Amino acid sequence: MHSVTLQNCPIYWTRPPEKGGGQASAIEAYRKDWKPCASKKMGAPLDPTWGEPELLMNLAWSYLNRSEPDLEAAEQNAKAALNMVPDWHYVRDIQLPQIRQAKAMHNQNAHPA
Repeated sequence: MHSVTLQNCPIYWTRPPEKGGGQASAIEAYRKDWKPCASKKMGAPLDPTWGEPELLMNLAWSYLNRSEPDLEAAEQNAKAALNMVPDWHYVRDIQLPQIRQAKAMHNQNAHPA
């Protein structure tokens, strides 16, 4: 299921809302696919858990890049992905700094000197 979501959400992101797409549709698809991962109790050691960090990273990207960014949600999802994969270069060294930079710019614009 995760691979289908990871493949289709970028299409939803760019498809017009009147054709079943849009930013909200993409975010909802990521969240819908992530929800079972989040509520899953520890199962057998061989139960698959792949895809959850990727979904969280994509949610972080989506919240950062939507028309009206949700920077708190972006940071929360990026940190959750990084907690699962601490050495993930993209999330640690690229995505989180982008989110923090956007937060700093937002704060600067909200409280001009």
